[in-house]
Amino acid sequence: MGIIKRLFMKEVPEPKSVLSLLQRINRRAEDLSPEEQAKSFVSRDVISEALLRRDSRILYGRRGTGKTHILSFVSDRMRDHGDIVISLDLRTIGSNNSIYSDTSISVASRATHLIRDLTAALSESIEDVYTRGHPALCDPKIGDEISKLAQSVRELLVVETVEEKDTSASSIDKGGSVRVDGKAGLLDLSVTGSGEGRVDTGSQNSRERVVRGVPKSSIRIGSIFGALSSIAKSTDRRIWILLDEWSTVPEVLQPFLADVIRRAFLPIQNVTVQIAAIEHRSNFRIDEGENRIGFELGSDISSDVNLDDFFVYDLNPQPAVAFFQRLGI
Repeated sequence: MGIIKRLFMKEVPEPKSVLSLLQRINRRAEDLSPEEQAKSFVSRDVISEALLRRDSRILYGRRGTGKTHILSFVSDRMRDHGDIVISLDLRTIGSNNSIYSDTSISVASRATHLIRDLTAALSESIEDVYTRGHPALCDPKIGDEISKLAQSVRELLVVETVEEKDTSASSIDKGGSVRVDGKAGLLDLSVTGSGEGRVDTGSQNSRERVVRGVPKSSIRIGSIFGALSSIAKSTDRRIWILLDEWSTVPEVLQPFLADVIRRAFLPIQNVTVQIAAIEHRSNFRIDEGENRIGFELGSDISSDVNLDDFFVYDLNPQPAVAFFQRLGI
């Protein structure tokens, strides 16, 4: 019980059993600070070595298998190595998360809001690292590039809509003259008269053209890539972008978010992206005809680590038993 004993030595000087210590462990990683998560992580060599490689990857695992713990472990190790680590919890990005699930709003609009919120959170996190004086971000030009990254998702595109209306008007012009002659006496009255009249009708058609400008959110992926690439080139350290709770994003929006990551993050040489996701609740790609939106697993991003294979007894008993045996070493 060496690992657990070291974790709780201050609180329990003489623990009686591994079980008594296990009962003191928080059930959810969210209840621990990132430092406590990293400290309480029990590594499997095959997993930790894979995750510390520079490859971008998706980390699969059902709830409770330790995805958050592993990302905290990676974050702690890479910070100790001097790299730049940006950890983002996708449950908390954006000022109004409910908009992502609002089906009354178009998918395009919801995806745009999601991408803007993620990029804004990324720029704020990089700015926080920069202002804290990280030794790898000492170039004064980085501040300008961070501003460009933030500005890339604040642009509005004005889309013109044209409305045309046909109008018609008709008129009637009436005119004429009447002449009356008459003579009257005491006994009789006679009247003679004559007259003429004129009626003119006409019509007039016109067309009205109205142009309205509708502001819509605009995302320039090239601008995101350019700003992040400039930041990465300004340092000799690697930038790790760790995205937790991917599966909390509505599945219909996930491919659009994956597509921006593929086009704006992954091409940068010294940027590594790691995503923690639940396999059966993840949708990284959709195809629209010949167009692909999102990741191509194995080609664009690796997906070779599945924690279910190591920690879920029902799927693979031997690795799960071996892991819990290590707790007593």
